[in-house]
Amino acid sequence: MKKTAHIIILTILTLISCNDNRQKAEYQNNRLELVPEPDKNIREKYEQQQKHNLQTNSNIRIDCNQFSKAMTELKKLLEQENYRVEIKEQQNDLWFRSKKNNEKFEVDETISFPKSQYLSIYAKRKNKLEQMQDNWYPSFFVTEICFQDESSAAENYRKITQIINRSDIFNEKNYDYIIQNENRLIYVSCRAKIFEEYAFSYQNKIEEIIKKNKR
Repeated sequence: MKKTAHIIILTILTLISCNDNRQKAEYQNNRLELVPEPDKNIREKYEQQQKHNLQTNSNIRIDCNQFSKAMTELKKLLEQENYRVEIKEQQNDLWFRSKKNNEKFEVDETISFPKSQYLSIYAKRKNKLEQMQDNWYPSFFVTEICFQDESSAAENYRKITQIINRSDIFNEKNYDYIIQNENRLIYVSCRAKIFEEYAFSYQNKIEEIIKKNKR
């Protein structure tokens, strides 16, 4: 009798153990099904996009709340030299693009900055160009882009310079240049060839203002 009872007890314990293991296995399988392995193609595309974002947006961006001393002094100089200066409210992000010289003119490289990261002024001379039948008033934009530190500004200065100096269908119609001022970039641009000399006449003046403010 004792031997028979012992066999029965062992049989019951074995059945309980097997059932418990089966429940654990089912739980584990259910948990794995709830958190499946991501699709390889989706994961690789996501990783590539993240890598691209790090390459194109390597800097820590900050809000540009007010003009630098150099920009404030430039604004005063423009007003003294017979320009009407207007602070422009930012409506859109600031873009720098280069395009491939192929039939489709596909975008080759792009850098963008949110509207919170830059400030702009629009300078328009009060008197029109002499010896011109049309009412041409020289005008250009001056934009200041803010960065976390000088190294971020220097890296973006290099990238932007490469883009705006390209002879593609997009950039050859822009007449512009860029200057670094510590952790900021000053970007001067105009849309008409006839105004180019007026915009570029302030390049050395801006550089002198920046040097003076560093002393």
